[in-house]
Amino acid sequence: MQLYDSYEDRKTLYSTPVVRADLYERLLSPTAPEFVSQTLNGRQLGVVVTLSDGRRFLLVKGNQLGRGKETVAIIFDHITDDWITVESKEIKSSTFEDFVKAGGNSYDLLSDNGNQAAARMMQLL
Repeated sequence: MQLYDSYEDRKTLYSTPVVRADLYERLLSPTAPEFVSQTLNGRQLGVVVTLSDGRRFLLVKGNQLGRGKETVAIIFDHITDDWITVESKEIKSSTFEDFVKAGGNSYDLLSDNGNQAAARMMQLL
């Protein structure tokens, strides 16, 4: 697995243009609390971005992900098969950093959850 630990690696990654965004979804775990499942309509959304150099990442946010519940990036080859594509669009002028910022760095089930973050990301051009 490739890690982006150095400042230079992250700087390069964050400035890389995104050429495609795919909205992905998966069903929530059957063990998710009923209130959570109802609030999220029984599914978790994430956005797979394809960068201009061909790398792909799933950007997802959740109350048990990341430090401080921020948006996290998972190398596409490491995601499970339960994610399916529900929407795709070409991207003209946004970078990886724009998508991460749109996802946000906090989490609130009612006002700033992962599904809302994915919807914000899919609004980028």
